[in-house]
Amino acid sequence: MLRGDAAERYARFVAGLPERSQRFLDLVKTRGLVRMGEAMKALGVEIPKAMGGITGSIGRWAPERGVTVPYETISLEGERAWKWIGEPGASDD
Repeated sequence: MLRGDAAERYARFVAGLPERSQRFLDLVKTRGLVRMGEAMKALGVEIPKAMGGITGSIGRWAPERGVTVPYETISLEGERAWKWIGEPGASDD
């Protein structure tokens, strides 16, 4: 597990991810809600299984590093999508 407060752990976790995973997190954070097709196009991914690899590795390694995944996976009109729920340790103050 990474040491430090939640925000520090999250920042270090993201910094250690592959570029495409970092870009995925930035995309979801920036847009707030991203559908599978939009994410694939933005990241230059050609097959949905590759998106599963990106999100799967984030979901698998985040708990190992003591980090909460900052998005939730939802279904939007039958299409997989990701909704930003916020970075660990971030506040709205």
